[in-house]
Amino acid sequence: MEKDFSQEILEKIKTEQIKPKSRWLFVFKNSLVWLIFGASIILGALSFSVILHFWEINDWDVSYRLSENFLTFVILTMPYFWLICFLAFLGLAYLYLKNTKTGYRYEFAKILVLSLALSFVIGGLLYSIGAGRQTESEFAARAPFYKNIKNNQEEIWFQPERGVIAGKVLTILENGEILELDDPHHVVWTVDASDAEYFREFIVKEGFMIKVFGKVGDEKNLFVAEEIRPLVRNEDPKFRVFSSVSEGK
Repeated sequence: MEKDFSQEILEKIKTEQIKPKSRWLFVFKNSLVWLIFGASIILGALSFSVILHFWEINDWDVSYRLSENFLTFVILTMPYFWLICFLAFLGLAYLYLKNTKTGYRYEFAKILVLSLALSFVIGGLLYSIGAGRQTESEFAARAPFYKNIKNNQEEIWFQPERGVIAGKVLTILENGEILELDDPHHVVWTVDASDAEYFREFIVKEGFMIKVFGKVGDEKNLFVAEEIRPLVRNEDPKFRVFSSVSEGK
């Protein structure tokens, strides 16, 4: 019986002209799988470094302006694009590690812990050298789709009833004491900035996107400013501010 089976296999190989694959092909495929796994870990780590960057520059001290619930503030300001990228690359790393020569031996939990650990460690190192900030800056400057899928910061920070408005500076009057601000709904606000403090000596220019803390004035569309900050900032003293001027370049 065993002989008949062996003979059948030999005849099938002969009939279908099956040839053994080169050892180098297996080496190449296995190396490619490991390469993709490594690239997925690096890209996931880079995404994690951007998430850390966002968490650092988030305006935690004024979270009460958006919500009395801190968890709600976290949900509103979460960088979902980078979180999705991180999870996607983490999933890709898992799939390719599972397809390595010895990957089948590892349990899901072990692969997940390994991938997370590598992403966190490498991501932390990338963040420490400023890679997260640089990556986000490059996306903002070069990826047209990024502006459409990232959180709409203007909408998030436009809550006059809670003492905060946001928008683009149209004009600066009376040596900076009066600003005209175009809000997300294209309503022009007059901002009384005569007694306002500027976040870390932030300098406002026409075209800049800003958020203003204070209170609604007695006149229509008047806002009395207490503090003015860039809409989106980073740890660089000069700040990278999204504006119609910079985006057009």
